[in-house]
Amino acid sequence: MTVIGKGIQNFNKILNQSKDVAEWLVVEMDKTFTDVFQILKESYDFMVQNLLHLSSNYC
Repeated sequence: MTVIGKGIQNFNKILNQSKDVAEWLVVEMDKTFTDVFQILKESYDFMVQNLLHLSSNYC
């Protein structure tokens, strides 16, 4: 698994499309080659940084 925002999926577009319809955003990690908590932190940080300009309903 990779950190959200550092893989091949366009998470800026995904987050933008979800802003009016998603009540929750969940990060799921199955297997990692590094510390799972570090990946979750970096993924959370990416989502917070990229959602702050979209809506105050998140974070």
